[in-house]
Amino acid sequence: MHDPEQQTAIAAATDAAEWVAVRERLAVAFERIAVAGDAAVASFVVDGSRRMIVGLERAPDDWDALDSTVLGPNERDAFQSFRPSEHRADHWTIIATGLAPERAAKASVSFAGNQHLVPVIDRLYLFAIGVEAEPALERLPVAFVE
Repeated sequence: MHDPEQQTAIAAATDAAEWVAVRERLAVAFERIAVAGDAAVASFVVDGSRRMIVGLERAPDDWDALDSTVLGPNERDAFQSFRPSEHRADHWTIIATGLAPERAAKASVSFAGNQHLVPVIDRLYLFAIGVEAEPALERLPVAFVE
C-alpha cells in the first residue's frame, strides 16, 4: 500500500509512461517508485528484459514527469538525469537508476560528497534527490554491495 503522496506520484508517472508506451507501441505495468522530497523516480516493466524509467519533480499541486527512458537487459544499462525545475528557481532534480549485478543487495550512489544507499530489487536500483543549487553535471559514481 502506498501513501497518498506516493499515489499521486505514481499516477503522474503512469500517465507519462502510458503516453510513451502508446507512441512506441509498448505495454507497461507499474513496478515501483522511490520518492525523496521533491524528486521521484518510477519503474515500469515493459517485458521480461526491459523497464521504462520515469523521473518526476513535485509541481505546486501535482507531480510533473521530467523524462523517461527504457533500460534493456545489459548490466551496463543505466540512466542519469540532471534537470532544472520548471517550477522553482535554483532547484534541480537528480535521478540515477540502472541494473545491478546479480548478487547486489544495495547500490551506493555518490552525490555531493555523500554516499546514498538504495535497495536493489529485482536487479534495479532507483535514486532520486532534489537540491537547491545547480549540481556538478557529471556522472554519479555507483557501486554495489552484496
